[in-house]
Amino acid sequence: METLAHSKFRSQTVEKSMSKKKDTAAFWEMMEFNRFGVIAWTLSIVACFSGIVAGFFVDGTNQLEITLVAIPPMATLVSILVVAPIRWVLGVGIAAVLINILLMLF
Repeated sequence: METLAHSKFRSQTVEKSMSKKKDTAAFWEMMEFNRFGVIAWTLSIVACFSGIVAGFFVDGTNQLEITLVAIPPMATLVSILVVAPIRWVLGVGIAAVLINILLMLF
């Protein structure tokens, strides 16, 4: 048996979840609209950060470290060149920065 309070709670919950979905969709739509600016910032951050990690934290004797520093920025470039969705570009860029942070710490 559905009471008035129960139905109001359910409708508020549905409205909140729908508004979150709309907010998320609106966010990614805005990012896709501003694609070239997002790509420029992502590429700048990933390339500069990878260069700093390669210059200061990789000594050059271990081929694995050099490879781990070089591949993530190249993956970011590839995702930009194949005109991947902006979610992919940002995801690969964030992964590249996280890999570089791990290399700095270890």
